[in-house]
Amino acid sequence: MNAMTLTTLERNNLLDPEGRIKKGMDAFLDGASALLAIRDGKRVRVKFDTFADYGEKTWNFTDRRARQLMAAAE
Repeated sequence: MNAMTLTTLERNNLLDPEGRIKKGMDAFLDGASALLAIRDGKRVRVKFDTFADYGEKTWNFTDRRARQLMAAAE
């Protein structure tokens, strides 16, 4: 067996972490997309003066972090 061939056990052990990564990435993108929808729909105006205020007070995100998350979703 060469160094690049995985055993059945190794292959199965790789599938679980990869599945978890995919699940986490899907959840991340869903959350970031939700931030975009909130920002674009101007839904925060009811309680907050700005989207930055909403992110900081609701999610403890700096405006910069919220923009990074949204950029990843875009």
